[in-house]
Formats: sequence, C-alpha cells, structure tokens
Amino acid sequence: MNPAGGSGDLPILPASAATRMNPSLDWAAGEMISTGRDLNRFLAALAGGRILSSSSLAAMRTVQATDAGFGYGLGLQEYPLPYGAEAWGHSGELIGDAGVHA
Repeated sequence: MNPAGGSGDLPILPASAATRMNPSLDWAAGEMISTGRDLNRFLAALAGGRILSSSSLAAMRTVQATDAGFGYGLGLQEYPLPYGAEAWGHSGELIGDAGVHA
C-alpha cells in the first residue's frame, strides 16, 4: 500500500551507499545510520529514562504547536492519536528519502 495515498505499491529501489552523503548541506539535518532493531532499543531507552535525566526528558517533551500536525519539542515530535493518546518520535526528509520513527 502506498502511504502517500496512491493506489499502487511503492517501488522497491536498490540499496545505495548512504554513508557517502553528508546531510549538513541541509542546515540542521542530522545523520544516523543504524538498524531498525538498534533504533528501537535507543528510543525505548530514551523514553524509559535510561539515557537522560527526568528533567532533560521533560524538557524534550515540552512542545510548541506547529501547523504541521504535530507538536515540536527539543528534538522530539508529539503526534496526536485518537482518544487523547499520543506518539513520540521524529520525522525527517532529505534528498528524496523520508522517515518517521515513533
């Protein structure tokens, strides 16, 4: 299924050497190369208070409203979900690649 709302599947493109691209060309863009498993471990440790102090994590989760459908804190985005719940993560897009981790 195409998450952009199209009717067909998204094409599967061949892998490329992402380590040669420097995202600093896009000002404040970050760069991270990881596996999905390691990224999930990191996000669970961050959300579980095992990386930062509770006051630092609270500061990251203090969000400002945006017109993009999410609140933005210090490196975290808050995505509203139905029934008052929320998901925390971060999205990004650079040179034709987009990702969301929540």
